[in-house]
Amino acid sequence: MKLSEINTSDKSTLHGLELDAVPATLPENLCEISVKAILKDGALCPTFVTNLVTWNIKSRSKNIYTIVEFEDVEPTEVARLILVCGNLQVGISILPPSVNTEESNAKYIETLAEATKALLNFKGSTPYLFPVCNYLEYMAANVLTNIAALEPKDDYTIRMFKEQMSQELVDDVKSHLAEVIYECAGGQKAFEKSVKLFAYVAAGKAEDQMAGRNG
Repeated sequence: MKLSEINTSDKSTLHGLELDAVPATLPENLCEISVKAILKDGALCPTFVTNLVTWNIKSRSKNIYTIVEFEDVEPTEVARLILVCGNLQVGISILPPSVNTEESNAKYIETLAEATKALLNFKGSTPYLFPVCNYLEYMAANVLTNIAALEPKDDYTIRMFKEQMSQELVDDVKSHLAEVIYECAGGQKAFEKSVKLFAYVAAGKAEDQMAGRNG
C-alpha cells in the first residue's frame, strides 16, 4: 500500500508502506505506520527524506508514530542512516534478512552491532531502534528484576521479528548485542550500575510528581 492510499484502510496500524504523496486527510484511528526506506548510494534518497519531513509535519499533530524500515543495510552505512532518522524523530527498524543463510545472518548481526554503537552514541533524543531497543529493555529488566525473558507484546515486533527470525538467529543476535552493549557501557558491571542509577532517578521523579512537586 502507498501512503497516499491510507484513507482506504480503517486499521490503526499500517506497515510496509511506500512513502509517496502525503494524503490531504488522515484516518482518525491511525496511530502507527512504517514506511520502506529508499536508499541511493548508501544514503536515504533526497526525495524520500523530503516526503518523510512533509509527512512528519502533518502526522505529528495526530500523534501518529512513524517507523522507517531498512532491508539489507550494509554495516558501514547504518550509523549515518540512524543519525538522519534520529534527527527526524522517527523510529528505525532494521529488518532481518528475507532469506536465512550463514552469510546473510552474519551480515545482519554485524549491521545490528554497528547500529547499536551508533544508537548508544547518539546525541540528542534517542530514536527507538528495532530490534536493538527491544533487547535493551529486556537487559534492563533482567538487571532490575532478574526476569528470564521478556516477550514482545506489540504487533509490529511480533510480526516483523519474532515470526520472521529463526531461534538460532535470535540467540546469535542477543549474544552479540549483549557484547556490544557491555563494551559501550564499559563492561557488564558498569551497565548494571547505570541501569540501577537510571531506575533510581526515574523513581525519584515519579515520587515527586505524585506528591505534586516539580520533577
